Amino acid sequence: ISDVSNAAVVDSSNAVFTISQGQNNSPATFTLSNGSGAAGSNVALTLSFQANGANVTVAGFDLTFNPAQLSFVSATKGALPAGVDVQANNLGGGRVRILFFGASNTTSFSNGNLATFTFQLASNGVPNGTVVPVGVSQRDTTTPGVEVSDAAGNLSMAGSTAGSVRFGLRGDLNNNGQIDVGDIQIMVN
Repeated sequence: ISDVSNAAVVDSSNAVFTISQGQNNSPATFTLSNGSGAAGSNVALTLSFQANGANVTVAGFDLTFNPAQLSFVSATKGALPAGVDVQANNLGGGRVRILFFGASNTTSFSNGNLATFTFQLASNGVPNGTVVPVGVSQRDTTTPGVEVSDAAGNLSMAGSTAGSVRFGLRGDLNNNGQIDVGDIQIMVN
């Protein structure tokens, strides 16, 4: 990615887009779910989409997270139009570039789950109860937002909501890595 005067070029998996600055705001929203898991395990976060009247045929953003606590594993396609796929480029340093793109796609995305992103939790050194934010950010920033386009190439910025990963199991109140009678006792007290 490089800035050239008032434009930026995005190159992901041989797809090149020119995105102008000063984009309009789109009513579409992207929301990443929360998840939890034990140290060393994998956790999946789902990205949901609400069009809110927008015609979105291409979308791109960066997932951002603390690389000392999480590692990116994979991106899996969800409910996308035929010919559209999710592409992930791990840039390192807690940043993964995500692009939803189909070379000949003119079909707008429907409301629903567009993709699932899998992360591996660090195997040690992170206490149970630690919550790691996972941002859905504009490229090369930590500013929330998703760059989107319609079939005519009209670009805009859609809203986004970050997700998170919690170390430890939900309900593990005594932080011993399992749900047991000790957790029940804490609840009773």
